[in-house]
Amino acid sequence: LVAAAPIVDEVMGLASAELAGKMEGSRLTLRNASNRQVSPLGPLLLHEWESGDVALRGMTEVSILAERDNLTTSSCGWRELCFCDTYVCKLPASWAPGPVFNFTSNLRSLSVADSRMPEPVPISYASVDVIFGMEVEPHNSILGTPNLEDLWKFLPRFDMRRPWTQRKMYTFCTQLPESMRVASRRCWIEDFRAFLIDRGERFPVPDAYFDPLAAEFTALGLTGAASSQDYMWIRDGQIKASFATFTVRIDRLARAEEIFEQQRLWDAYVEEWNAGSDKYARGSWHTSELWVYAEADAELIPSLHRVLALSGVCIFLFMPCCVGNLLLYL
Repeated sequence: LVAAAPIVDEVMGLASAELAGKMEGSRLTLRNASNRQVSPLGPLLLHEWESGDVALRGMTEVSILAERDNLTTSSCGWRELCFCDTYVCKLPASWAPGPVFNFTSNLRSLSVADSRMPEPVPISYASVDVIFGMEVEPHNSILGTPNLEDLWKFLPRFDMRRPWTQRKMYTFCTQLPESMRVASRRCWIEDFRAFLIDRGERFPVPDAYFDPLAAEFTALGLTGAASSQDYMWIRDGQIKASFATFTVRIDRLARAEEIFEQQRLWDAYVEEWNAGSDKYARGSWHTSELWVYAEADAELIPSLHRVLALSGVCIFLFMPCCVGNLLLYL
């Protein structure tokens, strides 16, 4: 038994019927209920590969001594491994899966593929793009149009092949709080994960296998209705940077105050994500047409007020000259 707590009696109680049927089919007989020995073993370190979580759980060995009804046809016994209230390891094919029991505490098992379907969203909703692996270069051009290639560069330490980079990007897309008001998302890393699971592979991919598997995925993979390659910058067969798109429940014509509040939430989320990422993943940033519209609107209204005030002053000062009679003007 691999368990977070000593729950041997509960496990054996739940498994008693299944055990009795298995012993009968194996032609074994339990003569004495006291023929059960419980021995504590050393702890087992469990590593949940997809999330990277690590858990140290105790192990208990339960041995049951039964008599063989027939020395020729009766079974010589078997071994069972139960993961109780903890992660479930992926065992070799020689192990046959047994029944699942419901304990008083919740069982955790490896997550399965995400079967979410994108919900239809109004076309008036705006979108937010989050960029990974790239930074914008400050550039002031007085004469002429700047070269677009000079406005950005790849982050030298960003490495999509690292399992923790893949994990962090996946959690960025899947653990957004409700306050972010995300109606739908297009994250190629989720589609890449589904592609791997369909092939019987693990996610995330170890460093040495990432590039060939990613190349196979990008050749035919879709993210939303577009090719997954459209969300990546690929150089020499390597994904150097990428982005994800999130549709948010905010109208493009919303008030500037509402948009700025949403922008602050995205600022905080991205900042927290970067702070919790290692050097091979951090450096993401977000952009949206919403932020541009809100900033333009915030600048436009005060400017309009200044123009109207200045126009009123000019009319008051120069109108007497046009009329030619100050008393008539007043």
